[in-house]
Amino acid sequence: MAGAVLSVVMLTAACASDQDNVDRDIEQVADEARSLIDELAAQVGTEPEVRQDTITDCVPGDSDSGKDLIYTVRVKVPGDASTRLRDDVAPAYEADGWTVRLRGDTDLQLRRDNVTMGVTVFPDDGLAAVSGTGGCVR
Repeated sequence: MAGAVLSVVMLTAACASDQDNVDRDIEQVADEARSLIDELAAQVGTEPEVRQDTITDCVPGDSDSGKDLIYTVRVKVPGDASTRLRDDVAPAYEADGWTVRLRGDTDLQLRRDNVTMGVTVFPDDGLAAVSGTGGCVR
């Protein structure tokens, strides 16, 4: 899994007028996104391990650009994980109103509202990275 990169698209979310609102809003958005990403991770594999949980600037180095969550969970997956991703997980999310984009057999991207989530399966390692964001909060 070393060197693998999972792209996460950042989308614009709610605006706030002062620093206290930014902090509260990003925490609420981040908590909701973490919950959705954890739910996806549970559908993809077992033994979830949070690998990254960071609130950062929407535009790196520009604190006025707003705040965004980067959240990644690693899970162990069975040998048929790519098939389950394509045949079970993707259709279930699409039926629930998510925009679904499959890339090959091992990558899935999901979008709904301001939330973007992605899954990359590493079948040779028996692992998957499930990552996402709740969108940029200003």
